[in-house]
Parts: sequence; C-alpha cells; structure tokens
Amino acid sequence: MTDKRSDTEKIKSLIASSGNIVLVGHVNPDGDSIGSLMTMGFLLEGMGKKVIRVVPNELPRPLKNAKGKTKIYDFISSESHVRKQIADCDLAICLDFNDILTRLGGFGEVLNSLSCPKILIDHHLQPNEELFEAMISDTSASSTCFLVYKYIKEAYGISVITPKMASALYLGMMTDTGKFSYGNLSSELFRAVGDLVDCGADIAGVELAVFNSQSEERVRLIGYALNSKMVVLHGRKTAYITLSVKELNKYRHKSGDTDGLVNMPMQIEGIDNAALFIETDECIKISLRSRGSAGLDMNSFAREYFTGGGHRNAAGAKSFTSMDEAVARFLKGLKKEFEKQSSVSNPQES
Repeated sequence: MTDKRSDTEKIKSLIASSGNIVLVGHVNPDGDSIGSLMTMGFLLEGMGKKVIRVVPNELPRPLKNAKGKTKIYDFISSESHVRKQIADCDLAICLDFNDILTRLGGFGEVLNSLSCPKILIDHHLQPNEELFEAMISDTSASSTCFLVYKYIKEAYGISVITPKMASALYLGMMTDTGKFSYGNLSSELFRAVGDLVDCGADIAGVELAVFNSQSEERVRLIGYALNSKMVVLHGRKTAYITLSVKELNKYRHKSGDTDGLVNMPMQIEGIDNAALFIETDECIKISLRSRGSAGLDMNSFAREYFTGGGHRNAAGAKSFTSMDEAVARFLKGLKKEFEKQSSVSNPQES
C-alpha cells in the first residue's frame, strides 16, 4: 500500500483510447464526490467521449441544487438504465473512494464485474490497488477535487478548465475542507482556488446552492441536535451529539440532512474534538472530527476503538452495538487518549 501514487500519463493514455466511460462516486455522495464527477464528466464530454455519471444512492438536496442540470444517475432508482448503459463501457473512473467492493453498496458488484480497465482518483487511506489499472492517490490531499484539478493541470493545462468545471472543482475543495477550516490547507490549495476564480468559478453561486437551500426540517433538526442533544466535555476539549432513528424520523430526515453537523460543536471556544453518533437500522454511524494538530488523530481513534478510519482530522466509523454502548466506548477511548497525552507531556509522572 502507498500514501502517494500518480499514474498521470497512463490515465491520460487510457482516456485517449476510450470512447464510452462510466464515472462513479461513492455511497451517500458528498460535495467532493459530486464535484469530481461533474468535472471529469465535463472534461471528457469536451473531448467527445460518451459519459455516464453514477452514484449508488440519492443525492442530498443541496447537492441536487449544486449540480444543476448535470445528469447523475442514482443506481437504486435507475438500476435497469444504469446496467444497460454501462454494459459496453470501455473505461471506468472511480472518484473519491478507495475500494469498489466496500464503498458502493449494491453497485459495487456490478461495477467490479465489468471487464474494462478501472482508474482511481482518490485521497483516502489504503486504496485497494489491485482493482485498478491506474491511480492517482494522495492521502495528504485535502480533497479528490484538488487531485482532479492537479491531473487536469498536468495532463492538459489549466486553459481547458471551463467555468462549469471550475465551479464543480470549487464545490469539492470547499466542502471537503469545511469551507477551508481543516484538512491539508496548503499554499498549493489556495493557489488552486485562485486558478479556479481566474477560470470563471461561480464562488457565490456554489456557496448559495450548498448552504442556502436547506429544507425547513433539516434546519429544525440541526437546531434540536445542538440545543437538546449536544454534550460538551470541556475538560476533554470535546463535544458529541447522538441522534436516534426516532429523532431523525420526527424531523423527516433525508440523506444529507446531518452533513456538516459534526463540525458545528468545534465552533465553541476550546473545543478541539467532536463526534456525531447516528442510529440506523444496521448500526451506529459515527463521524469524528478534530481541529488541526491540537485535536486528536481521528483516523487512529476510529481504527483503535471502532471499525473505521479516514484522515487525521476527519474520520468515520461504525459500531454494531447499542447507542449507549457506542458512546461509552467513545468516552473510554477519549479518556485513554488524554491519559496518553498527559503521560507524554509529563514523563516524570509515568
């Protein structure tokens, strides 16, 4: 396994020799997934390629607005059409996920059965390299859209980036860094944003679509979660929120309604770590966030105390227990991590 790999020339060659391409995003698509799907689609369509964009399940409302008229098929609701359209694809490009078999729900087996070459462009840890003919994988990158931008710049030049592509790239870069508040906020990233502005990115339009197009139910759910369900542990510089299926149903929860909620407790002064526990029919889904070097390594935390992983400041996990047991395990892990920090800062007390 590798932290960084860039098969730019091979990917360019595979694209050049292909005419019918499927672009694939991950289950429960986010802004980075949709932004990279849109951008690569615009690029390939500009080359005269036939393109179909597919995600495993429904897009949340803000991303439906952000994508505009761009067609992105939801496999669950369009299965027969998708199966028919991808049957004769001669290339598959996978964007913003590291494994076909675990990150695509029911669409994973369908995609994996295709005999065409598969390309990966992604920034998550531990990509399943054996499934891909070529890859651009960089775990230090703040978003997949940033990697797509770098690929386009290197392979074809910035001049090919249209205003639509620039806006889509900004969507992913902005959302995957929490509006540029966490992740690898490098000078190269901000220079890239400057390039996107020069290429005609509609910054205000993207922000409006994502943050000012919420349903009333979502706004009320967020208010309830912060007012009634947020627990603040000032001594641990941590806050967490739990939401049950009953509570989600009360506010007519839809996919994407809790996106960004895990980041909100870190707006509190002195809070460097946050967690969101969401009950589903299958498990407790856990989102973990931390602030820069001051916060915990959430990738390590997710791997040690739950089933999951991700990035240092943003990770996800699952717990196949009750909500109370999941929270208890989180608190136990939190206690251990702070004890470790204390022993490192005060070695004479060890």
